[in-house]
Amino acid sequence: MATSTAPQLGEEYRLSRKTAAPPETATGVRPWNVVHACSQVRDILPLVDVQVSAGMKPFLVTPLGSGTPDLYLRAAEDSSKPTSLLSAWNDVRQWRRSLLEADPDQTAEIVHAHSFSSGMAGVRNFSAVVYDMNGCVEEMATAAGQCEAHSWIARSFRVAEQFILARAGAIITHSSVVRDAVLDRGAPKENVFLVLLPENWRHDGVNPLRNESYCQALAHRYDSIYQHAFANRKKSPAPPTNGSLIPIQA
Repeated sequence: MATSTAPQLGEEYRLSRKTAAPPETATGVRPWNVVHACSQVRDILPLVDVQVSAGMKPFLVTPLGSGTPDLYLRAAEDSSKPTSLLSAWNDVRQWRRSLLEADPDQTAEIVHAHSFSSGMAGVRNFSAVVYDMNGCVEEMATAAGQCEAHSWIARSFRVAEQFILARAGAIITHSSVVRDAVLDRGAPKENVFLVLLPENWRHDGVNPLRNESYCQALAHRYDSIYQHAFANRKKSPAPPTNGSLIPIQA
């Protein structure tokens, strides 16, 4: 949970609640005020570095606190426990608190959620949410041995994730397999984006993200996705339901 000494998004960037787009940066990318909601910060730091270099203003929120990217670049490796499907609904409540404490006035233009629980908290409380998927929640839980395939809990979380897919302004997938699975789950085709990343993009060795032209192309790709999510933002996010499962049509 963010503490009283942690910077808040509005304080850090003095955001405006106006919806008019600010001028583009010298890179041709809009300087988005984007909140990255993630459990493992190190997994997305290369992406955050690209966004900072392009003139965006990313802000990181985790279950343990929040801050600007430079705070995490100087920090030790994450010690967050692996995500468990069994604690997912408690995690949703924690994410809601963390996000609202980091941005109490909801001044962020984009909430970029990197997990099921943060995605559920995001679409319930913020209008422009990007849901980033490395796999479907029930399939990842099954692969991790947290539930049986086709069990009631797997089916329940598949339905719950469909709620996120229906509410998110944009959905990012990183393989054609996940993209097809998302479309099979009823996500609007125009909201689903495929962003292919190098296998070694999180490593410290020869990192493709250090290639300037690649970084620029990636920044423009995320800029276009954020533009879509912002244009597709919901006028009134769904009201909080204290973590209860919301049934929708499969």
